[in-house]
Amino acid sequence: MTRLAVEEGNLEGILLTGLTPRGVDLAAAYVNRTADVQSATILFAQVVPKKFKDERAEMWRETYRDLLDVWQLWHERATFDIACRKS
Repeated sequence: MTRLAVEEGNLEGILLTGLTPRGVDLAAAYVNRTADVQSATILFAQVVPKKFKDERAEMWRETYRDLLDVWQLWHERATFDIACRKS
């Protein structure tokens, strides 16, 4: 079940993988399928790079920050940045 969830990018599989490097693999497949970097970023913002490093998760974070800027969501961007720094 875990392998299938990761291959399909099914976010419900995060219950099986947890917020681990394998979970990032699952989220990467999800992002590739849906282009939803917001969900992937929010899932892994508190564990990458605090618990482990992953370039994909760091790239999602930067992409999400850029999107918030483009959408002129300054308050949300500031809140997100503060929350990331606290972790």
